[in-house]
Formats: sequence, structure tokens, C-alpha cells
Amino acid sequence: MMTEVMLRERLGELLREGVAIGPDGEPTRVPALARRGALLPFGGYKGFGLALMIQAPGLLAGSDSEQESDSGYLFIALRPDLVGTADVFNRRVTQLIERIKTTPRQPGIDEIRIPSERAFRSRERALREGLSVDRLVFDALVPRMIAKSSSMGKTITMSAVLMVLHSPSMSRGSFLDLGA
Repeated sequence: MMTEVMLRERLGELLREGVAIGPDGEPTRVPALARRGALLPFGGYKGFGLALMIQAPGLLAGSDSEQESDSGYLFIALRPDLVGTADVFNRRVTQLIERIKTTPRQPGIDEIRIPSERAFRSRERALREGLSVDRLVFDALVPRMIAKSSSMGKTITMSAVLMVLHSPSMSRGSFLDLGA
């Protein structure tokens, strides 16, 4: 979510209602105020409990609010094969997802998506159709790419940047639409 806040700030766009409070504790849609305040958890107090349950073990991975950055990476690996076979687990997860997706929906809800399903579809579409990069984002990224490459003792040119963005490994027949 913080990535979205930073992107919206760069694009000069407002946040959705109810996702952040400013430094004064009041609700805000202004990204700069949200960065100085706090992002709100989804799902009210239960969402907060779930977020805390995940963030607390992150302290073991280096996340600490006393440091300059509150970032830490915690990877949790599960081994379903310790309690059963992989094929049984996969079948049961598939059945669970099918039950969830066939749940009756409220009016106006066309589909129930599973976490990351939208991202997987977006990636497939980008691989098929290419990627549109907003001009403001592009203009902010290029100098950083060039600076990073020179700090590593490498040279990168604008044509190399465009080649990376247009490479077949990123997308078959991709295009670069620099948009607004």
C-alpha cells in the first residue's frame, strides 16, 4: 500500500477514502499527509490484529521502529508434505478456491478474486499486449536508472532504457506508450 501512496503522490492523485490518516490523526486522501501519518488496516480491529500478527515476527527479520526504516523482510515457508501428500493438499486448495469463487455475490460484484489473481492477470496481459508507462513515472525512473548504472561503473543510455522496456523477455511484441 505504501508503494501506491508514493505513486499517487508522484502523480499528484488523491488516495481512496478510508485508507489513511494524517499526522493529526484525521482522515486524509492526500498522499504526503498519509506518509507523515499512518495507513489504516483493512477490516477494522480484526484486520489490525491480522496485520500485527504478521508484522510482529518481522521484528526477527530486522524490522524495528527505532531504526530509520521500518522495513524488514520475513519469509514464512510451509511444508504441507509434512502432514500429507502434495497432491491431496493441491486438490483441497483447488476445491476451497472453487467454493469461495462460487459463493453468491452482492449486486454489482462480478467476481470473487483470490489474492494475487489480479496481479497474475495483469502480468499475463502485459506480456501479451505490452506495458504503458506514465510519462511522469518514466521521467522519474530514467535519471535514477542512469545514476544507478554509473554508480556501478556501467554506462546506460536512453536507447538502452527503451530497449529494456521494449525487450522480448518483458513482453512479446510489447510497446512503450509514454502516455500523459
